[in-house]
Amino acid sequence: MKKPRLAILIILFAVISIIISQYYKPPETIELKRDIIFLKDGKSIITDLANEGDAFFYYEIGNDVRILLKRNVDRIEKGGYKEIIYTKNIVRITIDKYLYRINQKLEEHNINIDSPRYWEKLYYENKLIIITLFSSILLMICILFFIRKKVIGIKTEDIVDNKTEDNNLINEKLFFSDTQNLTHTSIENENIISFFLKIYKRQIGAPKEAQSNIKEISSNSSRSKCIYELSVKKDDRWESRRMTIGPIGEGSGSKSKCFYVIFDSYIVIKIPPNPINDFDEYIKSINRDKQIAQKLSPKECIIPNVSVILEKVNTLNDSSYMPQEMLEEKYIKWLTTTISFQKYLKIGESFAYFMDLSKYFFLGNILDKYHDVKTNIFNEIKAHHDIIWDIDAFSDRYGNENEQISDNIQNIFHEFESKIQSFITAAGISSSVYNYKIKEWYLYFLSGKKIKSAGKDISEEKTDDLNNVILEVETKYANEIKAYRNMIQAFVGEISYGQSKTVLINISINLIELLTWLTNKGISIRDIKPDNLIVAGDPEKYPDFLQSWSQFKIGLIDVETAVDFKPLEKQPLNQPQLGGTPIYATPSHLLTNELLTDIFEDLPRALNLQDWYAIAALIYEVITGKILFKKTGALLPLIMLKIKKARDKNKSMSTVIEDISKVFWWNAQEELRKGLDKNKKRLKSSDIIIPDNAISFLRDEILTEKLRIDDMIKQYISSQTLFKGSKNHQKLQRASLKDIRRLKAIWEKGEKVPKSTKKEKTQVIEFLYIMEQIIGRAEHLANIKAAIDNNNPKLTAYDLVLFIFNTVFNFMYHKQWGILFSGHIYNFKLKDPKKTYDATI
Repeated sequence: MKKPRLAILIILFAVISIIISQYYKPPETIELKRDIIFLKDGKSIITDLANEGDAFFYYEIGNDVRILLKRNVDRIEKGGYKEIIYTKNIVRITIDKYLYRINQKLEEHNINIDSPRYWEKLYYENKLIIITLFSSILLMICILFFIRKKVIGIKTEDIVDNKTEDNNLINEKLFFSDTQNLTHTSIENENIISFFLKIYKRQIGAPKEAQSNIKEISSNSSRSKCIYELSVKKDDRWESRRMTIGPIGEGSGSKSKCFYVIFDSYIVIKIPPNPINDFDEYIKSINRDKQIAQKLSPKECIIPNVSVILEKVNTLNDSSYMPQEMLEEKYIKWLTTTISFQKYLKIGESFAYFMDLSKYFFLGNILDKYHDVKTNIFNEIKAHHDIIWDIDAFSDRYGNENEQISDNIQNIFHEFESKIQSFITAAGISSSVYNYKIKEWYLYFLSGKKIKSAGKDISEEKTDDLNNVILEVETKYANEIKAYRNMIQAFVGEISYGQSKTVLINISINLIELLTWLTNKGISIRDIKPDNLIVAGDPEKYPDFLQSWSQFKIGLIDVETAVDFKPLEKQPLNQPQLGGTPIYATPSHLLTNELLTDIFEDLPRALNLQDWYAIAALIYEVITGKILFKKTGALLPLIMLKIKKARDKNKSMSTVIEDISKVFWWNAQEELRKGLDKNKKRLKSSDIIIPDNAISFLRDEILTEKLRIDDMIKQYISSQTLFKGSKNHQKLQRASLKDIRRLKAIWEKGEKVPKSTKKEKTQVIEFLYIMEQIIGRAEHLANIKAAIDNNNPKLTAYDLVLFIFNTVFNFMYHKQWGILFSGHIYNFKLKDPKKTYDATI
């Protein structure tokens, strides 16, 4: 039965392939157009897309957006470079290749499909399967016909406007150069394309009913960026232009969906999670953001503006001479009377928010650039490939502690070489030709790359087989290979950090300046993350201005979750939007103002410290390139669900908050401890200058924390009954960290201590351990204060992250829930043992 069934599957594949080959007729050629930038020095750059900004030109090559100063550019020729790609018979060639493989499989199973007896046996043994087979083929033909009709008939506009002249329903067709791309393109992308096609028609004066085409002219597997060519037929002549769309903050947990679009300028588009159809509600939300921006002024704060889009479709009189705020007000007033133009602010079924980013840079993009070590790993391995076989050179470059890794890599190569030679022989390839390539393939193997092309004599199928042989070796030696790659990544990372250290420290300095500014202004953003922060500096001097922290500032974009926690005239605090980005958020982000007040009493402080927590995580990320609270952030969705269930069942929220706080802060402390230990060298070598406006701010915070910890030490000593008497209490309060550690060591060894039970001894050691942790924090604060009081105040990134985290933790985690240190929750009050231990203090 296996042979007939195999034949049926093979025939099914062949029939479907033939149907597809007949159904889909590829064009003879595809013409790709690219822009050419001509420089004044006589050189030229071929780019996917080039656009002009206020002070510079920005252009795209692949996934990179690059910048040129205007003074260096002579001219740009749009679509000046043409590339013809021949596509004739691509599908037929592919099918022929697979039919050849089918014949090989038939021969392997000794199946002769020319024999009448074979087909007779096949029919009677598989009658039901054959009927199902041909029914499936018929169904597939119907599905293909339906899909083709559906794809070609997608509408780019479906606008009903009761205020327009003819009340017409406008239907236009979208044509993509590759219909498969449409299945990968999000609904938001389709809506954005349709939106800008509508604007383009308006710009060139084409009627709304004009025929149009949209062609995707770039492709990448991640789909992180798409470039489209928009074409509109006007007066029997086709006019075209390009636009780029890319997502912002994917997977960050943000409620709104954000995109960047390059269309004459660099635009950020935010589509709200719940459609907004009421124009007054839409303007009200913009005005709310405007109030936040005005209070933060002159801090750079990009908020939505209707003029960003409306300037592209209708220029108002004297608009070129108006300040931005006056222009915005005039456009809003104009929209209330010219309702038909409100449609130019809608994407899909909802009003969208538009922000102009032409003069700024996303902090997230800058960090990606400076922490991109993956692309350097292969270059490191390739550039120093000889030292893999030279243990002395290997040790000189990577350290003597990695000699074992060198031995492992050499031993693995011998097996790798043996397996590849066996493969070459079995494949019928001359080993003398490909022996020299084995070392080259080994370098690909070590860097984690697949071999895409093994040589002209090795087919694509045999290249796949070659990669499978290599995968077997990698699987067998997974731990050794992982150790080697981690070593190379760490080595390359340190080199990369050495080159970018100044920039990353300067960014950290500006993050402290931003936190100080927000606190002084009484604004909590509540969703601080790289994609919500912009870098503002002279565009003509980018990236050079990053070399001096005073030459740029970090500003804000998107303040939908922000709240003013210092309103004028003692007004009640507005309830901000609940939620945030998990890896930068705490459980307090999920609680209402009422609950925050009940739990923490000081509502403004609770809101403010939400930004502190994000800044601690962000400084760590800037310096190390790693996420600090990755596992802890994953708890936020579960915590949100637990809060919701408790509300539904009318449970006591105080108990629920205590439970989730213990879990959350236990994990946060553990991740912080591990992260600081793992990256201690880099964090402690990064000295962050404290800006002038932050010195008194941090000094006040340190004094507040010191008073709180001193009070905590006093309460903890007075609450215990292990060491009784005022004399002992005074000694404990005056004890240094060194004193407590010495005393703890004595009790752990059990030398020269009063006779006591094992339980009593454990209680004493536990008490001293907690004292060690608390006094350690007190001394850490003293060291920070001394550094800030210095003439040249600066703190290491290590100390800064630890201080900011502890400030948040000490406020948001109540000591009444139990003292929480290094994975343990200790009850605040200890049981009274039988003895006191005066002699040991």
